[in-house]
Amino acid sequence: MPSPASLDPAPPPSAPEATSIVEFERVGLRYGLGPEVLRDVSFALPAGSFHFLTGASGAGKSSLLSLLYLARRPSRGRIAVFGQDVDHAPRAALPALRRRVGVVFQDFRLFDHLSVFENAALPLRIAGRPEHESAANVIELLQWVGLGDLLEARPPTLSGGQKQRLAIARAVVTRPRLLLADEPTGNVDDQMAVRLLHLFDALHRMGPGWFAASLLAAIIGLGFTSFAWRTIMADLGSPLPVAAGMRVFYLAQIGKYLPGAVWPFVAQMELGKALGVPRQRSAVAGLLFVGLHCATGLLVASATLPFASPAAAEHYWWVLALTPVLLVVLHPRVLSPLLDRLFWMLRRPPLDRPLTFANTARACGFLLVTWLFYGLSLLALARPLGLTGAGSLALAIGAYGLAWSAGVISFLRSILK
Repeated sequence: MPSPASLDPAPPPSAPEATSIVEFERVGLRYGLGPEVLRDVSFALPAGSFHFLTGASGAGKSSLLSLLYLARRPSRGRIAVFGQDVDHAPRAALPALRRRVGVVFQDFRLFDHLSVFENAALPLRIAGRPEHESAANVIELLQWVGLGDLLEARPPTLSGGQKQRLAIARAVVTRPRLLLADEPTGNVDDQMAVRLLHLFDALHRMGPGWFAASLLAAIIGLGFTSFAWRTIMADLGSPLPVAAGMRVFYLAQIGKYLPGAVWPFVAQMELGKALGVPRQRSAVAGLLFVGLHCATGLLVASATLPFASPAAAEHYWWVLALTPVLLVVLHPRVLSPLLDRLFWMLRRPPLDRPLTFANTARACGFLLVTWLFYGLSLLALARPLGLTGAGSLALAIGAYGLAWSAGVISFLRSILK
């Protein structure tokens, strides 16, 4: 007869909160008229704790998990989840409780006809969240688990590890208070199993508070990014009201998640045209924005990485060499004649007026503040893992700026090949 399953805290133990989110009191479970598969099970799971459920095959681990994610009711005993007795709760109350529980199933249970993005966003759709409000969060989560380049892929084309990470993303997308995983490493190789365990440990250490802090910092940074773009538009002769400008800028960002890199520019051109902005001016503003964003990203990387990580500075020496070149090229006295020459070659009219140093510097200032908040966003995710202090903040800012700028440069290189 298999030994009973046991529920042990993961080492090292967490510092749980005083209240328990799950309580079992002398719970029993049987299927039909058969013998009890669970007998007199009693335990409590404090909020913020991390546990492993272990036991031999047939010991009742999956049955216990089915009680935890409210797929079944016990044959006897008491189960309380989030302070509410499940065994006496009306059936209509169970869906709301289940939505606060995230589950990673052993067999993934992905929908083959849905894309990676659609599978991950499914819990939000079921909860009634509009897609345009949650798309950015879903994409950010998929990027975090390493699936950012596979948004349109279907599950049959994914490896076992990729399917597991997608199942994890779907389980945590609603920020559940309780996360359950049924043998999450059973279908992957040893190396992927270690990565998944690190992922679960990171999710546990972060908690919803750090996710919220990271999201808030990212939103503030994105706001300063839109200020930089509006400054460039005003310098080119199309000042936009704050509300209208932010609407054009943010809606156009959705185009980044479509195949191909031109859609944000196309969206800005079409949305700007409705506000009386010529398409050519919107295109120039978009290209200048990307150029200044890249230049300031390399600038913060070159300024912070040598102090935060000498090894990184030695490896990315080209950042130090490229930064002053970009800053010179993007100076209005150099850039305006270059743009006029380019438009002449394309048989397009020149800029209506030359760029000014004051507005270019102002846009760069907004972008530098953007990198600060993006670094704070990254640090909020890394802080629970032990990264603290000014050195960690400098590393986060520099790493974010370098990663973003290197991505832009890599994309340009792929086009020119």
